[in-house]
Amino acid sequence: MFSRHIALAAVPVLALLAPARAQFLVPPKDGNAQEKPPDETIVGQIAVLQNGRVSFDGHPVSIDQLRAKLSQLKARNGVVWYYREAGRKEPPAISDKVVDAIINYRLPVLLSDKPDYSTVVLPDRTVKPRN
Repeated sequence: MFSRHIALAAVPVLALLAPARAQFLVPPKDGNAQEKPPDETIVGQIAVLQNGRVSFDGHPVSIDQLRAKLSQLKARNGVVWYYREAGRKEPPAISDKVVDAIINYRLPVLLSDKPDYSTVVLPDRTVKPRN
């Protein structure tokens, strides 16, 4: 289960970090046309707590409300910053639904190991400051 959440950084998108900022590569839907690059200034912050609570931009949401927020974020060409409390422990059941919703909307994702999103977890599991 843990590896699925680490893999979120690479599926459905690949996040490659340059020294100063992130660059997202979004796989084309049809295999030919490249989607428009995401607007890194439009961010949806998702937190999944160990007790199963989920928040979007600091406000508690149900999974249906989260899907609606992700749909709006996709329409604005935004990105997701994802934090899961106790990231090295078994995730709460709701986390699979959250991950599925993010994948469904093909949103670029950056993982963080801090609830203030001040860090980025790289694909090799190293952690760097967001700045």
